[in-house]
Amino acid sequence: MTDYCIEINNLFAQATALGPQIDAARLDSIERRNLRWRREALYRRAEDLKGAAAAAFAELNGWHRARRSFLIRTLVRGGVHDGRDYWGVDVNSSYHYAMLDHAVYFRERQCPYRSVAIVGQPYNTSLAKAQAFAAEIGLAADAPTDVCQSWHFPGRCRMFCFTRPGTRVHFLHSAFASAKAA
Repeated sequence: MTDYCIEINNLFAQATALGPQIDAARLDSIERRNLRWRREALYRRAEDLKGAAAAAFAELNGWHRARRSFLIRTLVRGGVHDGRDYWGVDVNSSYHYAMLDHAVYFRERQCPYRSVAIVGQPYNTSLAKAQAFAAEIGLAADAPTDVCQSWHFPGRCRMFCFTRPGTRVHFLHSAFASAKAA
């Protein structure tokens, strides 16, 4: 089983380690260009792993990843369509927006493909704040037991899954916290 958190974090570490080498290389050199291409390839691989993690999470829960975002109110009412085609944040507060940072949207697998969950991956927040936000808008917030687990920046972002109350959420297993401590 793939541990997405560990793999994504390793790719980011490798890409970050290339920074000083890129800075040290001559500006117009082939070496510098090759190092930059290598760093971009690492970032692309990390993005691919983020997508794979979202797909595995969806599979584990019997959902599928939505191709488009949807509004919070669409999730609250268990709707299919919100009538608009823009960002999935419909709350007039930067605090609320922050809870849905790096959001990933999920729908039911069967027709009519109702909205079922939004995963937010904010920086510097707690489960209590996520649950307070969720309660305020009529949703539930769940989080993996490993506080370091996130697809966006493992160890830097928290992961919260916002659903309608009563929706059971299963999280992918990760050994990231124990690997990070070692």
